[in-house]
Amino acid sequence: MTRAEHSVMLQSARSVHITSRETVARAAKTFAATTGPELRTATQMVLAQARRCMSSAAEAQKELTGFAKLSAKSAMYPTVTGVVVTLVRTAPCDIFSQLYIEQKKEIDWGRFAGFMIFGGLYVGVFQTFLYRYIINAANITAITGLTGKAPIVVINALIDTFIHAPFLYLPVFWLTMKAMASGDPVETWIPDTFTKWKAQCFDVSVASAVLWLPAQIVNFYFMPQHLIVPFINVVGAFWVVYLSLNEGKDLKKSEEEEKTA
Repeated sequence: MTRAEHSVMLQSARSVHITSRETVARAAKTFAATTGPELRTATQMVLAQARRCMSSAAEAQKELTGFAKLSAKSAMYPTVTGVVVTLVRTAPCDIFSQLYIEQKKEIDWGRFAGFMIFGGLYVGVFQTFLYRYIINAANITAITGLTGKAPIVVINALIDTFIHAPFLYLPVFWLTMKAMASGDPVETWIPDTFTKWKAQCFDVSVASAVLWLPAQIVNFYFMPQHLIVPFINVVGAFWVVYLSLNEGKDLKKSEEEEKTA
């Protein structure tokens, strides 16, 4: 074997990404069996360096912070993470609103169940899918041709705030609450939800835009894909209290109208 061939083989050995100790051992045996002493010595040096790199990576893995480990796990299971974080966030927010802000003597468990179901299924599951496959940078680039991060983030935030929220999020939320908390016949759920949407959509959407437009710009710009929904849940603690108070106000108004009827 010529020195040129030796050089090529050494370069190839250096570029190989060694992924396991078994691979290292197999590579060492192969080189030892097929090459002369000079190349075997050089190969052993390369493989020793690979082993040191593997050891360094293992040590770095051990030293990962708790947040980094949690982030890595959430990246592996984004939907599960979204559901768990949403439920953990939603439950105390609605209970706090009912007991400490509205001063209710008893918890409205139907309303609580509505918030939990909507939070788990819509926010945890559907919104994870929404931001992964629909409201994302790739689709904006494909439609508009834009490639700059800042304009894409702003467009995504505008779509989320002024299309997704008023025309999908709020109707589904109010329909869920109607189904879980009202006790009304099934045939009234959709008509009553539509009536409520027409009456309240504008005011609630304005409140939503004040909070969510800047929050989503920050979210889409800085957060990796798997942390978008968890970030929404952190900011959304305030939003859940607002929605809870709004639902409580509507329920109280309905009860007063029934008494005077």
